[in-house]
Amino acid sequence: MDDELGKILKMIESGVITSEDGQALIKVIDTAHRKVNEVNQGMTGRFLHINVDSHDKEEEVIEINIPLNFARSVLKMGFIQKQIKAQTRTGIELDLDEMIDLLNLDSIGDLITIDRNSANVRIWID
Repeated sequence: MDDELGKILKMIESGVITSEDGQALIKVIDTAHRKVNEVNQGMTGRFLHINVDSHDKEEEVIEINIPLNFARSVLKMGFIQKQIKAQTRTGIELDLDEMIDLLNLDSIGDLITIDRNSANVRIWID
């Protein structure tokens, strides 16, 4: 913000804008910076969790925890879909476009739960 403030002060000094206009610009810039910081803080520490439990085994087959701001890219690569199919040997298909749409809603909590005879899939954000 220091660079932006310097530019505004130079515009006031050279008479390009009034001091009132400069004040208004500074308020707008400050508000924008605050909103960006709030969004960034909201994303920090949030994860997309994917757990797959097999009915045949006592333990979790898959446990994936991905930082939310990285999850969209990982989903697009299809890695998670392949892991679920390989580890559970089920026909569980995730609609990756739908998953990405759900991530874009910026929700918290359960997104998808699937209960099959051979496995359970739970996907959530916290």
